[in-house]
Amino acid sequence: MPEGPVRSSIVYQGSEIDAPCATRPWDLGGSRRRDAAAKQTTLSSGKAARIRAGGTFGLSESADDNGTRASLKLTGRFSGSGKRANASFTVSGSSGQGPCTRRGTFVAKFTGQRHLGRGACPPSGSTSIVNDGVRRVYEEPYVYDQVVRNSDGGYGPGGAIYGCEGRSGGQWFLAGDDSNQALAHYYGCGENFHTGIVMADASGTVGAFPPTPADGSLIQRGLIAANGSIAWIACTVFAQPRVCQVDAAPASGSATVLDQGEGIDPLSLTLQGLTVSWQNNGATKTAPMP
Repeated sequence: MPEGPVRSSIVYQGSEIDAPCATRPWDLGGSRRRDAAAKQTTLSSGKAARIRAGGTFGLSESADDNGTRASLKLTGRFSGSGKRANASFTVSGSSGQGPCTRRGTFVAKFTGQRHLGRGACPPSGSTSIVNDGVRRVYEEPYVYDQVVRNSDGGYGPGGAIYGCEGRSGGQWFLAGDDSNQALAHYYGCGENFHTGIVMADASGTVGAFPPTPADGSLIQRGLIAANGSIAWIACTVFAQPRVCQVDAAPASGSATVLDQGEGIDPLSLTLQGLTVSWQNNGATKTAPMP
């Protein structure tokens, strides 16, 4: 990215800046992950860009860049309904010619969530989920990185879900909709919920279980009962054959293993009242929620 303004950039779900004076793109989400081109790991100290209620954002961090200390200072503001960013940056590091410092500006259009606290309720092009005439919950497409879209045969976009209030114009981000499992398959994480209401002061933890405790595991499906209890199915990621485990926990308390085995259908978890059920080798099994 040269000095001076850069325009017409499209920023996908994993936000990054391919700035000068660094050998790798800077990650604005505070994580080290594969970059948008799936060629290298992004540069980050674990610090994410901070976005304020009015749409301004900033990030100041230093990180090790292949043995050289690099730094980034970024400031900007979202406009255009919260998906257009105007920003300036200062970067320093070491290039092939020695110490390097560069400054510049850029304009970018984001394909992910909006970043403004006020706006149309709902904006044009969105899909309403709940609508009482004043307050609404709506969803918009959320375009994944190229590496996610092209993985495992290809994935379409996910969704970004918001709530808004028509009289005040206030709007707020509720959740990501990863119902096509693109993030879950590529990054090992994902969201798929529509309310944003915290019903349980507990979380679905993934325990190490046979056949390979160090293999790692991933939550495939989770449910919350009316009393705040939660249940989930987790499966090993790399081990073959895959082993799944069904767990449940009260709103505040320890989890209990309900079932485990190679024949558990990871997406079969259902809830009827306070009874949870799932499929194991084609047979339905049930248990009361704690």
